Amino acid sequence: MPQYDQAQFSLDVTDEDDIELIEMFLEELPSRIDTLRSVAEAGDFSHLNRLAHQLKGAAPGFGFDPIGTTAGILEERLKTSNLEMVELEQIQDEFDALLTECNSYLKYIDS
Repeated sequence: MPQYDQAQFSLDVTDEDDIELIEMFLEELPSRIDTLRSVAEAGDFSHLNRLAHQLKGAAPGFGFDPIGTTAGILEERLKTSNLEMVELEQIQDEFDALLTECNSYLKYIDS
């Protein structure tokens, strides 16, 4: 089992039940990242908004508060944007921040 850094998770990394939740989320994370990328590349902002909303709600329940927070920022930007060029750059920045946050946890998968 990987050595989890408690500072990275809101769940207790010494509790077997919490570790099970963390690992369930981690198993799905690469697939979620791939889906986020493909939806963004397709320019499907409505679907991207739904995915961000799902991550905003689900991630904290599995101990991934930073992913939830970052996904919420992206979701809010997508909801309030009229998709002008300036806003597209901000959406891209927030999307990149979400991917960076997600990718920061991949180190726990192959440990």
